[in-house]
Amino acid sequence: MNKIGKIAVIGAGVMGAGIAAAIFRKGMVVTLYDVNQELLHEAVNNIKKGARRNLNIDNIIGANSLDEALKGVDLVIEAVVENMDLKKKIFAEVDKIASPETILASNTSSLSISEMASVTNRQDKFVGLHFF
Repeated sequence: MNKIGKIAVIGAGVMGAGIAAAIFRKGMVVTLYDVNQELLHEAVNNIKKGARRNLNIDNIIGANSLDEALKGVDLVIEAVVENMDLKKKIFAEVDKIASPETILASNTSSLSISEMASVTNRQDKFVGLHFF
């Protein structure tokens, strides 16, 4: 298995921002994306403000487009509202943009991972993971 280097989180709400912050605190490079640019910038700024001195604030990036967010990532974590149609729309688009080797993950707590994966060409690289 390849090492996970760069991660993208889609959704800058409470859950997505928390996931991005946890990844950032581990010293990894994380790109956060949201269609709501105000929410995105607020989340990135809050993560940077809370950074310990030994962390490189350049490791948290706010992306203005999905293309930008997915460039060179090894793992995409989706953390948007629990709406199957929205999640499937996002994963269909992510599947077209991300490298074929990129692993896709949904942070759902109740929706079918198989149904989300069905809109991609990488069911073998699609996982469910849940953060509390």
